[in-house]
Parts: sequence; C-alpha cells; structure tokens
Amino acid sequence: MQQDHFNQLINQLEQQTKVTELSFSSSAPFIGPLVAAFRRGWNNISTRWVLRHYAQQQLEFQRTLLGLLRAMQQQLTEADARLISLEKANAHNTSLHETFNRDIEMLAQHSLRQPSQRKQE
Repeated sequence: MQQDHFNQLINQLEQQTKVTELSFSSSAPFIGPLVAAFRRGWNNISTRWVLRHYAQQQLEFQRTLLGLLRAMQQQLTEADARLISLEKANAHNTSLHETFNRDIEMLAQHSLRQPSQRKQE
C-alpha cells in the first residue's frame, strides 16, 4: 500500500516538472494585440534568456531527483520482497524448531524411563 502511494507521489512530481513559458495576451480592445506584442518583445530583451537558463537547470535537477526517487522506490520494492521471503523462511524454521524440541523432549522422557519400562514398549 505504501509503495502505491509512493508511486503516486513520484508520478505527481513527474507531471509537475513540465515548464511552460508565459504567453502574453491582452483583452484591451483595439490595442490589445499591440500591448501583448510589446510585452513579448520586452520579455525577449529583459528576461527570457536568463529564465530559460534557470528553468533548464531546475529541470535537470528535478529529473535527477526523480531518477533517485525511482531508484529508491525500486530498492524498497526489492527489500520488501526479501523481507517477505525471510519472514516465510523464519516461520518455516520456527515450525521445524518446535518439532525438533518436541522430538528432543520425547527422547529425553524415553531415556529417563527405567530399562524395564523401555523393554515393554
């Protein structure tokens, strides 16, 4: 159950790594397209190239982080499988141990009996 939640969170993070540029528009009548064109032009001059560089760095970091999270999730899945296997082996060993202890107890009781009682068996 936890792994499903972990997978959902990773998938959600993956969806959030998509970066889109802001599209300028204006609802002003008649001059709206002119205002939007001016804002796009000013953005090209003032910020677009710097922000693209930072956005690219951020995306690379997020992709690396997602790769790390996926690797950790895979390790958790494998560790879970090993734990289940060990728990099954432990249950089997416990059963064998109990059987062994019963057999030892029976042998001990048998050996403590007097020789005359053992011959009758």
